[in-house]
Amino acid sequence: MKLKPFFILLIFAGFGAAPAKAQVQDRLLPHFGFMWEFVQQISNQGTVGESRELFANYYNFAIGTYYVIGHRNDVMSYGVDGTAQFGFNFVGGQFNYVAQIPVYLMGRIGANSTPYNMQKFGLSAGFGFHYTYFTQVTGSNIRQKAHIFNPSIVFEATLNSSGNPLTGRVHFTPFFSDTKVTQETPVTTLERQVPMGGFGLGLIYGF
Repeated sequence: MKLKPFFILLIFAGFGAAPAKAQVQDRLLPHFGFMWEFVQQISNQGTVGESRELFANYYNFAIGTYYVIGHRNDVMSYGVDGTAQFGFNFVGGQFNYVAQIPVYLMGRIGANSTPYNMQKFGLSAGFGFHYTYFTQVTGSNIRQKAHIFNPSIVFEATLNSSGNPLTGRVHFTPFFSDTKVTQETPVTTLERQVPMGGFGLGLIYGF
């Protein structure tokens, strides 16, 4: 008999779990898609000839979600968008890969603002951070690796067709971060500090 209050609490907790789950689902806008990502470095830092050079590019598969923190009549919203991206390329017969996690605080208007918005078009913008881990073989057969953590700005445009939003996304690094790059050869391992950043563009599908 002493266990009866415990079981009653479990029953009430079970009834409360369904509304809580529904509330979370009402705020999620999952998406997947493909991104073309570019890693850049600054060469000749601090000189007159300083320039941003393309270091590598990767074809990425991306999956993530937008979480609605607040909205106004389902037409405007603000929230957090997080994505996991995995990609690769081939250079000189060598397989290279990248893993990325961009996280943005975003504002949206129109299509894709909330799961209940049925407008045809939408726009969004945000800022946050973009984490990248990559490996890349250079022309001199040196494998380079690095963890890059950059601030990032993102812009999106969405077309909603029959409830299946298609979004074009562009992001870029406004500031480059000093990054430790590891260079490996069959006999040596070296490390150097390089300002690195990047940008990307692609298509994302809502589901």
